[in-house]
Amino acid sequence: MLHIVPFEDQHEAFEIMKAIANQNGVVRVSNVHREVYLSDVRKVSADKLNTVLRF
Repeated sequence: MLHIVPFEDQHEAFEIMKAIANQNGVVRVSNVHREVYLSDVRKVSADKLNTVLRF
């Protein structure tokens, strides 16, 4: 999922991803996740930070 808000709000995106997985019968075997930061926090305002979240 592409997350375009401050890093602190990522829990909302993970809840959406969890709901989509549940709706499609996907069961997570681990709580491990990855965050790929696409924006430089030194150059982009917090409300425009881009992060790819995946599990």
